Amino acid sequence: MFIRWLLLKIRKKDDFPLVIVNLCEFAVYFLLLSFIFAICIKFTENISWNEAVWQVWQTATTVGFGNKPASTLAGRHVTIFFGIISIAILGVVISSAVDLKLMLSSRRKLGMLDNPFKGGYVLFNFPGHHLELYIREIVAREPEVGICVVDSRLEELPLSIRNLHNKIRFVKGYSHDQETYKRAGLRENKKVVVFPLDPVSPESDLSTSRLVDLVLRFVEDSSEVIYVLLDSKNEWMFPKKAVPVLQNLNMLAIVQECQNTHSSAIIRSILLNTEGAYTHTVTPQLVVGKQWGEIVKKSMSLAVNEIESFNLLALIRCNKIMSCPKASEVIKQGDRISIIANSGFKWNNIEKKLS
Repeated sequence: MFIRWLLLKIRKKDDFPLVIVNLCEFAVYFLLLSFIFAICIKFTENISWNEAVWQVWQTATTVGFGNKPASTLAGRHVTIFFGIISIAILGVVISSAVDLKLMLSSRRKLGMLDNPFKGGYVLFNFPGHHLELYIREIVAREPEVGICVVDSRLEELPLSIRNLHNKIRFVKGYSHDQETYKRAGLRENKKVVVFPLDPVSPESDLSTSRLVDLVLRFVEDSSEVIYVLLDSKNEWMFPKKAVPVLQNLNMLAIVQECQNTHSSAIIRSILLNTEGAYTHTVTPQLVVGKQWGEIVKKSMSLAVNEIESFNLLALIRCNKIMSCPKASEVIKQGDRISIIANSGFKWNNIEKKLS
């Protein structure tokens, strides 16, 4: 009874499920009883410790074979008592272990467990059918990355989503609950993406901005917070540390296609990681002080010599994007360069050749 009292005290403190209390309690009982039986059978039968442990195992598991079964009256009495008690206790232990496995599976499915992943992605507010495309594109570049979806409206993630990736978890949580942000593991993950509750109404930008504010309190400085913006006019209400992404990119593609044939297909191929090359953002070190035009010219020379195929896309300075910098623009310390290249692109090797 003392063991159960102690376990219940721990449960009240750390919120252990009762099934764990039962499993631990009867496992302790079984070990204590086995230890006592091993001592008794050793001295009543005058056998070695190895043989005594073997007798414990064969009796508890009802296998019933051994080199030296009990032959003395005392040994047989001890074996009868242990056999009756241990079989019952071991049955409870096995049953509790199965219950625990089923409970954990159910809690994981219903979003009641913490996010176990590190260095992955956390998504707030289930974005519907868009999530399938998102997962496919992320996993195409990072097959082993963990993805966690945090939402208060879902009872569980759809089976079609769970089957897409073996490292996807669901956390049922609420924006007003501080524990939600801790359970989501924001400090341990590199990207947090906040989707709007209502993808149709621009008024959802207000609730999104509040959620972004709260998320920023729990992330590390190295983590990036991205939010989906419904109306560009509402960007003023969001923190500057967060990165906006306009939801209506499909309209952008339509406008671009009307102005320039095939441009929407080009944009799509760049954005989709599963189709050809994609963007790499690199930090120049060896080419600092050189002109943009000089770097472009040398990169073309490398491609002609079939050393590496890549295209310079944009120059980024203090988060300001120069998609078409002048040839005379000098690359400064702290600048970043956006490059279109295939998977496996090694910037360090290329930068040595460019410098």
